[in-house]
Amino acid sequence: WTYLGVPFTPTGKAKVKILEHLRPSLEILTKAPLKPQQRLYFLRCHLLPGVYHLLALGRATISSLNKADTVVRSYLRKWLDLPVDTPVPYYYADISDGGLGVPCLRWSGLRLRLDRLRSFSYILTNRILSHSTNVDCFTFNQSSVLTDPAGQVSESYIIKERSKVEGSLSRRCFL
Repeated sequence: WTYLGVPFTPTGKAKVKILEHLRPSLEILTKAPLKPQQRLYFLRCHLLPGVYHLLALGRATISSLNKADTVVRSYLRKWLDLPVDTPVPYYYADISDGGLGVPCLRWSGLRLRLDRLRSFSYILTNRILSHSTNVDCFTFNQSSVLTDPAGQVSESYIIKERSKVEGSLSRRCFL
């Protein structure tokens, strides 16, 4: 059964199957007589924010979020006639940085959950985090600010991907 849009089982929250929510909408968007820019706008501003509720409250696994990101990228590639070897950061980079500005579901899901934890009272948050063995989650929660997930994720994603590229280039230059 579902309660407030989140699926439950007798043992608790059910695993959220994001692709079951995204794929039909992406198919409808593909068949709609729209220009590629209109599809991109609808994806960024309507389809993906419609999944945020499930990401914040549901039990989505990282593998399902990665798979959803891959499916979204494949649809974008088809709509915009992008080559297969288009770099992944191009999809998630801000428009002002020359990217498409599509939110990364993997990082948005984590960000939304942490923001939800943060919205609890200080005592409740400390109680939840004291039972958690993940100290990095606590550090990330304390150092972050409540903002749009797409806006914050893209900056960190760009930095992470740039460091990977710079590292591989420096290894090639010295070999």
